[in-house]
Amino acid sequence: MAIKDKSQRQPKKIASKLSYKISYIISLVIAIILLAFGLLSIPAVSIKFGIIFILSGLLFLFMFKSYRKLYKNYDYHKENGLNNYGKAKASEGNNVIENNIDISNIPEITVDDITESHPLEKKAYEFKVVGVTFKTGRKSRQTALRHIHFNDEPYETVDIQIKEYDYEGELALGVYANDFQVGNIAKADINRVSSLLSDDYTIYDYKIYGGGDKNWGMSITLSKIVNS
Repeated sequence: MAIKDKSQRQPKKIASKLSYKISYIISLVIAIILLAFGLLSIPAVSIKFGIIFILSGLLFLFMFKSYRKLYKNYDYHKENGLNNYGKAKASEGNNVIENNIDISNIPEITVDDITESHPLEKKAYEFKVVGVTFKTGRKSRQTALRHIHFNDEPYETVDIQIKEYDYEGELALGVYANDFQVGNIAKADINRVSSLLSDDYTIYDYKIYGGGDKNWGMSITLSKIVNS
């Protein structure tokens, strides 16, 4: 006995698309009317009549949703029938799962791997601070440098900054320790230092040297971490 393949059966004919649209509109109108009558009947007539109208309204509301769903998917149902839509959606979902990318075999990338492939390098430039034998106001810059060297008060902790200011109509760069000017960037280095500061270089270190029978001196180092 031959077994018929049900999947080869021709889909049943369905009504026209316009008829489904008319059906879901009529169902919605009737549902609204019945629900309204039900709500009005509870206080005006009786709870029993109100519940009957409300249940009838909910039934037509369900019909509205069904007809509207058929209308929205009419092209598919016309080609495949009314009973295969759910199966097709399930099959489509399975295909999506089967086609997902398997991420279990993607190698893990760590920070160490990135560092090894792109090693970092610190670029540094040292500049001598000039004008350290002058005074700032009435206070000696030499005294300030000596206090910085020995971590004397008020230089137990030191914040070194470079600040721009105008000197006789020209740009000058002052070097400050805890907001006290201890010197300047040499005029020949001003453009270079300004360029480095604009390129995100920062003050990495400073040195105080001299003392004894020599004047105290100072240098600062600007640095930046870059990819080599």
